[in-house]
Amino acid sequence: MKTILTTSTALIFSVLFYKQALGLNVFLFAVLLVIFVLYQNKNRFNKLQILNGMLLIIMAFLGILYQNALTLYAIFFSLLLFVGSISNVRSSSFVMQLNGLLSIISGVLMHRFEQVKMPKENTNNNALNYAYWFKLLAVISVVLFVFIMLYRNANPIINAFISKINFDFISLQWLFFTAAAYYFINNMVYPTVIEPLTSKDLNASNALDSSSNKVLSEQKTHEKNQMGVVLFSLLNVLIVFVLATDVIFMFRDKQLNAMQLSEQLHQGVNALIVAIVSAIFLILYFFQGNLNFYKANRRLKQVTYLWIVLNLFLAMSTWYKNYQYVSSFGLTYKRIGVFVYLILALSGLIFTFIKVYKIRNFWFLMRNTIRQAFIVLFISALVPWDTLITHYNTKFITNFDINYLLNLNHNKAVLYAIKDKYQFERDTYNVIVKNYNDYKAEQAKNTWQAYSWYNVKTQFND
Repeated sequence: MKTILTTSTALIFSVLFYKQALGLNVFLFAVLLVIFVLYQNKNRFNKLQILNGMLLIIMAFLGILYQNALTLYAIFFSLLLFVGSISNVRSSSFVMQLNGLLSIISGVLMHRFEQVKMPKENTNNNALNYAYWFKLLAVISVVLFVFIMLYRNANPIINAFISKINFDFISLQWLFFTAAAYYFINNMVYPTVIEPLTSKDLNASNALDSSSNKVLSEQKTHEKNQMGVVLFSLLNVLIVFVLATDVIFMFRDKQLNAMQLSEQLHQGVNALIVAIVSAIFLILYFFQGNLNFYKANRRLKQVTYLWIVLNLFLAMSTWYKNYQYVSSFGLTYKRIGVFVYLILALSGLIFTFIKVYKIRNFWFLMRNTIRQAFIVLFISALVPWDTLITHYNTKFITNFDINYLLNLNHNKAVLYAIKDKYQFERDTYNVIVKNYNDYKAEQAKNTWQAYSWYNVKTQFND
């Protein structure tokens, strides 16, 4: 039964995706896949796995609304999360996704390998005899084919009906495509886990245990604590100087030109990347073991908290510069990316603070920061960025960069709708009209498998 269902699912996958663009097919297959995988694992799934399946379906539905790279990333990672949760639902989110990736790539092979290692059991008389069923289907298929050909020659109505059946889509490429689909779908039914990573993740708590750390001498602990106090104190002085000069520069000339804002922003982001990564690694180094429980570490913790807070101020300073840049010159994907990075940086710093304050371990920091990164990804996928950028720039920016907007993919209808509102140059006006007509023609070529919200918009826009 499982083989029949897997084969049917693979055939449906081929019908939906073979030589097709992405659109409605992604959503339909996501629904089918979630139902199929949960059904095959009906004795072991729980609420969290159902929620992960719903997340995959929601992300796949976004494939109908927003056909962009960010949505594809969200669909891919939600697929890994769903399949990985089938293998082990108690793992951390990033371990689930690693397990999901392993399952999709080699689930069946790993399952067969485990079966080989297991001791042989008595043969089950009720087990399915694959050779018998294969021969039965082969004989029936051949006999039916022969008699259909005989009846076709004897009956003109049957001949006319069969003549209309078109199997031109069946080719060597289609067979390989379907076989690959069968392999990967079958892998998802056999979820596997990465060992010893999964076991270590399941057994690792978020709290540090003083008994599990390598015991350092009192002298070495004191020296490490002293070095940390001196180092973080100097770093605090340095970052205060950086912040002071940054503030002076920003408020000395309130009307900065594009070149100055761009230079300041890029320098700020680069400095922030180095500062935050360095902060996390330094903190992990000094607070990795017994120093967490050292009675005289109060001063080290104080300068560390100050270091984290000053990095937060540096992130806020960069946020303000990016906001100035956007307010003056409009939204772009890079400027949106700066905001996303700053959100992740702030999240990382906050979890680093909690790690030091509540004496948490490396697993706590990694689990939470990676989970926050995926949450940001999934939320970002909900936004139609091309349309948002176009609406914001044309509405709030006086001299917006029309060439940048022309290079976006899914804003052709928006630009076409406002083409008469602005005094565009004749060449620009013609490009907008041409792009929209080409866009409509491209959408009109989509079959039902690749149907999307853009098909509806282009049909009813005029």
